[in-house]
Amino acid sequence: MAGAEESGRGPNAGAAESTVAQDRVGVDFPSAATRYLEQLLESAAHLVRARFGLLALTAEDGAVNGLFTCGLLCSDGGFSERFPELREIHDVLAKSPRPQRIADLAEHRESRQLPTYESSITSVLAVPVNLRERAYGQLYLMNKQGVREFTESDVAAVSALATAAAAAVENAQLLSSHTRRQQWLSASLESTRLLLGEMDRHEALRMMARKVRQVSGADYVAITAAHPAYPEDLLVFEAVEGLGLDYLVGHPVPRVGYAAAVIETGVSVVSPNITLEDGFGPPPVVSEAMSVLGPGMYLPLTAGGEVLGTLIVAWRHGSPYERTAIAEAQAVEVFANHAALALRQLQEREQVLDDRERVAGDLRDGVLERLFAIGTHLHGAAGILAQPDVQHRLNEAIDHLDETTRQIRSSIFPHHLEEPTEQRLASVQVLEEIDAARVILGFTPRLVVHGAVDRSLRPSIAHELVMAVREALHNAAAHQGSQLVEVAVEVAENQLNVTVTDDGTVDEPAMPSNALHQLRDRARRLGGSCSSRPRPAGGTTVRWSIPLPAHTGP
Repeated sequence: MAGAEESGRGPNAGAAESTVAQDRVGVDFPSAATRYLEQLLESAAHLVRARFGLLALTAEDGAVNGLFTCGLLCSDGGFSERFPELREIHDVLAKSPRPQRIADLAEHRESRQLPTYESSITSVLAVPVNLRERAYGQLYLMNKQGVREFTESDVAAVSALATAAAAAVENAQLLSSHTRRQQWLSASLESTRLLLGEMDRHEALRMMARKVRQVSGADYVAITAAHPAYPEDLLVFEAVEGLGLDYLVGHPVPRVGYAAAVIETGVSVVSPNITLEDGFGPPPVVSEAMSVLGPGMYLPLTAGGEVLGTLIVAWRHGSPYERTAIAEAQAVEVFANHAALALRQLQEREQVLDDRERVAGDLRDGVLERLFAIGTHLHGAAGILAQPDVQHRLNEAIDHLDETTRQIRSSIFPHHLEEPTEQRLASVQVLEEIDAARVILGFTPRLVVHGAVDRSLRPSIAHELVMAVREALHNAAAHQGSQLVEVAVEVAENQLNVTVTDDGTVDEPAMPSNALHQLRDRARRLGGSCSSRPRPAGGTTVRWSIPLPAHTGP
C-alpha cells in the first residue's frame, strides 16, 4: 500500500495493534474519547476479520481533520498523502448515507478511470459515521481475511459500531465545547480583574492579549486604539503578542485597513483567510509579518456605545487550530465585550482621578494659596493689636480659616493622597524603561541625562522619547555578550538626542534588528535622524536625534 505497510503480524491475527495519527479533530478530544475510538476501531477490525482499519473523521465542510488507524504504519501528512488509493473514492463514499462494499479496490478504481497505485489494499468496507443526520466521518475496514469480500452481516455489525463512534465523537465535541467556554470565561474574569486591579493599564492590556493568545492558540494577537498624544489619523499598538512584533507596543501606525474600519463602524470582521480580504490593508510596518496569517478576526472593544479599540486575533496557515479558529469568534467576542466594559470603567476611574487632580491643582494654585496668604496677614495683624478682645476674635477667625483649609485639603487629597499627582514625568517613564530592560539584558543599563527633560518636552515628544529609549534598548539586547549598556538623553535648545552604547558583538554579516528599523522610522517621521556605528573598543553606538518644536510646552 502506498503510504502504509503491514504491521508484521500473521494473516490470522486479525487487526494489529492500533497506531493512531490524530490531527486536530473539530475541537480538542479528551484522552478518554481518543482511547475509546482506538478500541472501537480495533474491535471493528477483529469483528469482521479485517487486516486494516481506518477511521477518518471530517469537519462540517467535509474535510478530513482526524485519522485513527489500525494495522497500518503511516507516514506524516494528511489523508490524501497517507492513503492516495482512497483519495478519490473517499469523496464519493463520504457523500453516500449507506455503507459501501468494494470487492477489489484496484478494479473499482480502474472501472472509474482513476489512477492506479501499488497497494496492499484489496477489499474495502466503507460505513458512514453518522448520528441524527449529522455526518462525523467514514469508517473503513480493509482486506477481509479468508474470503474475497465483506458480507452483509459484516455491514450490519460495523454499522452499529459506526453509530457508537459517532455518538462518542459528538459527546467529545460537546464536552470540549463546554471546556472551551469555561476557559474563555476564566480568561475573561482574569482580564477583568487585571484591568480593574492595581496593575498599570498598559501592562494589563498586554496581559489580556497574552491570555487571548494562550486560550485561543492564535499566532498573533494585538490591541490597537487611538491615543491622545497623536493625531486622529494614527492608531497606537496598546498590546502585541506573536510574530515577533511585541516591540511595536506604543508605536503609532497609520489608521488604515480593518483596524480603522472596526473602530469607525463597530462591526466585527471574521474571515477564514483574513489576508485575502479586500479591506485587510494593515499598516506597512506589520504587513510582511502578517502575510503568513490565514484565519483572523478584527473585533471592536465596545462599551457604552463607544468603540475603545480593536482586538486582532489571527492564526498562521497550517496552524493545528486553522480549521476551528473561526468557530472561536463568538467566544472571543464575548471576551472582548467583557474586557471593553472593564476598560471603560478603568478609563472612567482614571478620568475621575484626572479631574480630582485638576481641581486639586486649581485649589492649590488658587484658593489654598490665597487662604494661606490671608491667614498670614491676619497673624501679622493680630500681633500688633492692642485691644485683647479684638485680638481674641481675630485669632478665632484665623483658627476657623486654618480648619477650613485643612477640610478642603482632606476632601481633595483623601487618605493616601497628601498631594495632588502631576502628569507622569518623562524622566520617570524613561527610568521605568531602564528598569524594565533588566529582563532582556540581564542587568540594569546606566542612564545619563543632560538638560531639563521634564520641563522642556511636551507630552507627545516625551512619548516619542520613551519609545525611542525602549527600541534602542531592544536593539542593544539583540547584540551578544553585552556587559555594559549606557543610555544618554540630552535636551538641547532645539534638539533631543538619545545615545545608546553597548559592548556586545554583532554577527556578520550584520542585519539591522527590527527595533533599529523602528528607531530609524521614528526619527524619519519626526524629521530627525538615526545612525548606528561600531565602537573602536568593541560594541555599538546608536544615536537618535529629532528637532524640538519652537514651543515645547504642553
